[in-house]
Amino acid sequence: MSISDYEWIFQMGDNGILLLDEAYRVKNANRMATELTGYPYDDLIGIDFSALLGVKGRDFLFELCEGSPALESRRFCIEMEIVVSSGRPRPFEVCVSTAATPDKKKNIAIFIRDLTERILMEREIRRSNEFMTSLIESSYDGIIAADMTGTIIIFNKGAENLLGYTADEVIGKMNASALYPPGVARDIMRKLRDDKYGGKGRLSAQRYVGIARSGEQIPVMLSGSLIYQDDRETATVGFFYDLRDILSAQQEILESEKNFHYLFETVRHGVYFSTREGRFIDCNQTLLDMLGYASKEDFLSIDIPTQLYADPGERLKFQQIIERDGFVKDYEVTFKRKSGRPIDVQLTAHLKKDRSGIWYQGLVIDVTERRIREQQMLQSAKMASLGKLAAGVAHEINNPLGGIFVYANLLEEKTQKDDPLHAYIEKILTAASRTKEIVKGLLEFSRPTKLNFVSTSVNDALENVLALLDQQGLFYHVQITKDLIASPPGVIADPTQIEQVFMNIIMNATEAMQGDGRLDIKTAVSADGKLLDTIISDTGPGISQEDIGRIFEPFYTTKDPSSTGSGTGLGLAISYGIIEKHNGTITVASREGSGTTFTVRLPIEDEKQ
Repeated sequence: MSISDYEWIFQMGDNGILLLDEAYRVKNANRMATELTGYPYDDLIGIDFSALLGVKGRDFLFELCEGSPALESRRFCIEMEIVVSSGRPRPFEVCVSTAATPDKKKNIAIFIRDLTERILMEREIRRSNEFMTSLIESSYDGIIAADMTGTIIIFNKGAENLLGYTADEVIGKMNASALYPPGVARDIMRKLRDDKYGGKGRLSAQRYVGIARSGEQIPVMLSGSLIYQDDRETATVGFFYDLRDILSAQQEILESEKNFHYLFETVRHGVYFSTREGRFIDCNQTLLDMLGYASKEDFLSIDIPTQLYADPGERLKFQQIIERDGFVKDYEVTFKRKSGRPIDVQLTAHLKKDRSGIWYQGLVIDVTERRIREQQMLQSAKMASLGKLAAGVAHEINNPLGGIFVYANLLEEKTQKDDPLHAYIEKILTAASRTKEIVKGLLEFSRPTKLNFVSTSVNDALENVLALLDQQGLFYHVQITKDLIASPPGVIADPTQIEQVFMNIIMNATEAMQGDGRLDIKTAVSADGKLLDTIISDTGPGISQEDIGRIFEPFYTTKDPSSTGSGTGLGLAISYGIIEKHNGTITVASREGSGTTFTVRLPIEDEKQ
């Protein structure tokens, strides 16, 4: 890959780029264009770019775009002023190029570079260094002429600047051979007289070393010729071009290439190059880490449609878009890590063509966490709506439920136990009692509870819950493993409410395992040090992907409703509301047959408060 292959990654560089339509309205602009002009992106789109230019700038733009067909294969640059968002003009270098679209319309590309700092610097230099004017007017290249004895007869300002001698020091006083390493002057004369090096009497550009007054060896590109008079050699003249800047620039390019490769490898998003047939050409370390591959060789050998995409059909959709449009932007899809675990990503990619063929270059952003946050926001909104509904339903049920209890109890008092109706009345009271518990749960779910926030130890809350459950028969055959961090940081919470959350999760896990399995409980500090995670995993049957999205909904349960102690389906809904009031999150991960893991994340107490 050459540097140009990577330049698209760094489109947020120092130059602004604007794309115009035939009416000179801005169709698109990069971030630097908005920063340089001061116009927000939404304000810049649709603006008449020519209206931001002075008369000189507009004439230049119109002449190039409307009267110069050669512009489609080149770009032309000029310094001009552009009116920025403040209403004041600022100096820019503006480069213009056009390209014809398939429907013969014209796309105009504008590249802008801020010249304010450079112009101020130039003004300062001109004020303090008046001699620069004469230097600019003189020849940049050194020009040295000598007679046939080698005595220097011409030594211009360029030569003075290049070699450090003054003209007075060398003209008529120094032999030109002293300006080269030993033997070089003789070699130059030999080549001047040979047809192989530009024709007889001429020397095409050759690289040599000049010896400066300081003794420094200066790389130069030398072109020369013999001066004839009546077919007789009378003098030689050489044109010396200083190569130091070019060689330095070449070195900078090499360093830039190293820097680009460094950025390619260390950018925080995944970057890749792949064939259209479905093989990776190259990728950065971030992508390897994201997808869980230990080596680049291992990753480059995979088949993209079947081994990377969770759904190979998504790869086909991706290709249809990129082949049609030449790019794909913010395309969300699910990849597979090497372990097989899914990961939600966002793709932005471009189709590239060169002599080697057609290939794709893309940027991969892990959006798994973002999707979780979006899901949590949707769940919070849903829970708020359900809470309002639950409160209304509970109050509406309470009134007739009270009547059922009163009249059922009256009937029970008036019937003997051996009366056949007595069993029916007991069933009515049992059903009414269960309905009462459901109504109570609804009210707890919907009622704003005043929380007693204090510094709380999550470890203590877990131990309290386990102590309460330890003697229950359901836990006799459950193996409980604990991996609790010693002296965990405190969280600001209501201890009773947090214990209720842990009680609900642990009871659900134990019932799912039918009292026989392993329960793993772990606490840990998040990577950023701001959250305390409590992770509770079971070895139960797991939850289907269809059901997992509804796990926190009121009255939703995976238990058999006809079984004893099936519950009301409100435990996890209430737990979700409690954790939300603590500014925390509660998430669940599960697969059928692979157990279930709940993660409760609570903000760590700020010691400064």
